[in-house]
Amino acid sequence: MISLNDYFISWSEVIKIFGQSESTIRRRINENLFPAPIHPIPGSRGVKFKRYEIEQFIKGTWRYEG
Repeated sequence: MISLNDYFISWSEVIKIFGQSESTIRRRINENLFPAPIHPIPGSRGVKFKRYEIEQFIKGTWRYEG
């Protein structure tokens, strides 16, 4: 069975992976230097990061598409 966790990563996981604080990651998001989180369920309060964007970021192939 496919789970949302197959496609999305939580804030706590991203913080653990990169060893950065949430405020540092938010600053990089605002500077378009880090993938932004999204609402995986429209209308929900929770946000998550797209797993493939985080994987691209780690590999150095992610580019801002704004």
